[in-house]
Amino acid sequence: MSENDIRRAALRSAMERAGINVHGWSKAAGVPASTIYSYLDGKTRSLREDTARRLATAIGLTLDQLYDEQSTAHTKWVWVKGLVGAGAVVTVMDGVGPNEGLYEVALPPGAPADFDYVAFEIRGFSMPPAQERWIIYCLDRQAFQPDEVLGRACVVELADGKLMFKVVRRGYSPGAYNLESWDGAPLIEDVQIIRAMPFVSIADPHIVRK
Repeated sequence: MSENDIRRAALRSAMERAGINVHGWSKAAGVPASTIYSYLDGKTRSLREDTARRLATAIGLTLDQLYDEQSTAHTKWVWVKGLVGAGAVVTVMDGVGPNEGLYEVALPPGAPADFDYVAFEIRGFSMPPAQERWIIYCLDRQAFQPDEVLGRACVVELADGKLMFKVVRRGYSPGAYNLESWDGAPLIEDVQIIRAMPFVSIADPHIVRK
């Protein structure tokens, strides 16, 4: 088997490990599907390095890992823990443990794999420009760290137990915070936050769902 054939087989193996198809990989990497098909079908002898690097990054691999058929590296999967609905209110299933959720999605391109994440599915159209069923990713946090989240969009847990996806701003009273919406809804003022999970990325479900 030639070097080109070995690399072609490794690329196909990497795609299978990532649980993605050619069209999903194409969208995630910004590479024409015809380019991937031509390479996998042997119609082109090789891929340009910048093209191969984009394909690798899109599924969380290095270029060396992409071309190593024996590599055990694989796409990191994140549990979708709940739904973001009207008013950016987050609904989470009761009794969901650390390794449970509605379903799993791939970590999107560009998100570092060495952090812990949680994900949420958007329902409705209250978070423009995001579309219904798009996926938002947040860092998994069990506490509130004001210095980390001020001015950032987060899934926040309030003292009354409510979960919301909002931008955290400093409030008017000591220890209180204001919550700003992406869609221009009225500010929620002077609330107590007990946990905040910083927003990291958003993705089209056709790219990241199994």
